[in-house]
Amino acid sequence: MKRVILLVALLVIALAMVGAQSAAAAVPTITSFAPASGPPAWSVTLTGTGFTGATAVMFAPTDSDYAPQTALFTAQDDTTIVASVPFFD
Repeated sequence: MKRVILLVALLVIALAMVGAQSAAAAVPTITSFAPASGPPAWSVTLTGTGFTGATAVMFAPTDSDYAPQTALFTAQDDTTIVASVPFFD
């Protein structure tokens, strides 16, 4: 099993929002995440704003041979998401 290393500069997280959004709706913003590295299935806590209604979280591995993968996640509230590092094949 390859260890996936997540670096702040190389981590890609896509948050898709559902439902009608007003012009004043907050744009999802990630201010921090921890841990900075870990193997598949590890939990990563994302902190930021505008997470309510998130429908997807994606991770891009630091190894460019792999495509970004969708992660399982739970939006705990508008400021916190806990996501599992996906397996990259």
